[in-house]
Amino acid sequence: MAETVLDPVVVCMLGRLGDLISMEPAFRRLRELHPGRRIVWYTKAQFAALYAKAPFFDGIVTVADKEDYLSKKSGFSPATLVYEFNFNKKKSPEPTRPDRPPTLLRQFTGGTDIEVSDAEGPRFYLDEAAACPELPDKYVVFHCSSNGRSRQWPLSSWNQLARLCFDGGFSVVEIGIHSVLTLNDTRVIHCNGELNLHTAAKIMRGARLFVGIESGFGHMANALGVFGVIITGCLRSFPEYNLYTGGFSPAGHGCDLVRFYGEYPDRMPYKTVAGVLSLALDGKPMSYDECTLYCLREQLAELHGRWYVRFFELLGAPFRRLIRVITVHRRKNS
Repeated sequence: MAETVLDPVVVCMLGRLGDLISMEPAFRRLRELHPGRRIVWYTKAQFAALYAKAPFFDGIVTVADKEDYLSKKSGFSPATLVYEFNFNKKKSPEPTRPDRPPTLLRQFTGGTDIEVSDAEGPRFYLDEAAACPELPDKYVVFHCSSNGRSRQWPLSSWNQLARLCFDGGFSVVEIGIHSVLTLNDTRVIHCNGELNLHTAAKIMRGARLFVGIESGFGHMANALGVFGVIITGCLRSFPEYNLYTGGFSPAGHGCDLVRFYGEYPDRMPYKTVAGVLSLALDGKPMSYDECTLYCLREQLAELHGRWYVRFFELLGAPFRRLIRVITVHRRKNS
């Protein structure tokens, strides 16, 4: 009797690096759900290497964009099982907390039969044959720039943070498309530009820490198990957020999110980030909750120290209410 050949499972995900890495637990789950079927991933060429070594995809097809994918989809067998993420995403699930959006994993798997806990962090399937530049024994990886304008942190602060790493005996390796650090120092190694994903992962794997803004490289650090110091802030109408799962989630022990409640990263003072990073460089990082409380105290002190805040306090303006709201919120959810 001839063996029955099942139609393939098609996974289409054309999104950004952080989206693709955060979905790794879901891709693993797909293999468990469909053990006897061939699973083919449709994605953009710049991300094709990301899961080239992963055990759950049997084939990878590159497409230019949504229209290119839809053209190829027209030739699929009617029995092909299709999971389309990004452009055809189901309505996101309601957040478990109204002031915080769901993780990326829950956002993309909402409305599907893929059930994965946020405790399940992503894994990175490193190509050990990838080239890697010669690096110092002790270094920290910086990623200082993002396409999102609301995620930037001042250049002068990045340079100061690099000097803090030098004082601790560490060099700084900067990754990302654009170089931000301007220090004329041999302890800064620029690995900027269109870096091979596996080369970036090998650089990051050997680092003491990853320090960066909210970006795809933060998700890569999470997948590699590298401790992260992430400079972040609010997201649209959400005064705080954490889109990570696993080690970088609130229940994990893999990162410190440095933020001011309801503020964008460019409002974050250098000294607040330096206080968090100093402990991490010493090998004694704050816990997730300790970092949260530390940032709250710093924000309250910063608000009180501004002359216009004191002026409005004299008038009984809303700044006092803002402080109370932040304090009550944190106590209720600590």
